Amino acid sequence: MNCPQCGSDVPTDALECPNCHALPLYPEDMPPPANQQDYNPALVMNGMAIASSVLSLASIVCIFSRYGDPAIWIGLTIVSLVLGIISLDPIKKYPARSKVIGFAIAGIALALLLLAAIILPGL
Repeated sequence: MNCPQCGSDVPTDALECPNCHALPLYPEDMPPPANQQDYNPALVMNGMAIASSVLSLASIVCIFSRYGDPAIWIGLTIVSLVLGIISLDPIKKYPARSKVIGFAIAGIALALLLLAAIILPGL
């Protein structure tokens, strides 16, 4: 089978074109493989990127309102940082299907600033 976008050869069991990462088109009488219908990595990573930003903002609210223990702030910030970093790689791999790279970058940047603000004054 050939890719509809770049024309390169795509294996029949592939989830995407190995060259341009486009989803292959199948004839109408042949449904796509079951695993392609259920999984879209860009959607999973979009959620992680948004969660990264939201957790960073939640950390800011906790810090400025002095809500809870500083361990909670550090925990939220570290989770935010990890989610942002994890979501960046697939977002770069599937740029056409991801519109939230800014959320991932914002989550990472805020998390790094918060960790510096939490940890550095204690040194």
